[in-house]
Amino acid sequence: MAHAGKSRKVGESIGIIPTIGSLALAIGYSCVVGWIFKYVVMAFTGKVFAMGTNMDIIGTTFGTTASAFGNNMWIVIALIVNFCNYGIRSCGWY
Repeated sequence: MAHAGKSRKVGESIGIIPTIGSLALAIGYSCVVGWIFKYVVMAFTGKVFAMGTNMDIIGTTFGTTASAFGNNMWIVIALIVNFCNYGIRSCGWY
């Protein structure tokens, strides 16, 4: 198939940019959903209320959550929930 004189490699090279951007957004939102799961559990167990207005405790909690490997379990839980939700919807069970 003719490509109107354009190189296919150039098009593929340019086409990778939105793909990488979409992947970066998906990774970022997965991390945020993990934070949401963690803080919802903390809210139900009373840990958020126990922090009160002490900014040192709040900052430390967020710092450990946002650190490397500080949120991995919650990201995995969020991904499992989201994939199960997608599977249920795609099978017509929802």
